[in-house]
Amino acid sequence: MELITGALWSTTAAPTNTFVKSYDTAAAKFDAILNNLKSIENSIKQIESDLEKSGAPFTPGRFPEWRKTNSD
Repeated sequence: MELITGALWSTTAAPTNTFVKSYDTAAAKFDAILNNLKSIENSIKQIESDLEKSGAPFTPGRFPEWRKTNSD
């Protein structure tokens, strides 16, 4: 995709057949990759939830649940 974008960025010419085929190949594989990434994201959210429930210390990228406690 970077090669296609870079080559066509400053031209008004139509994409070559090679570019069209490359795009079609990348587009055909993108759904599977995106679904895998969403699955990983859901797994990470579940792990973060489990960490929070167990009172695990802060880890980078994980926002802790904060609750105000009474100071008395």
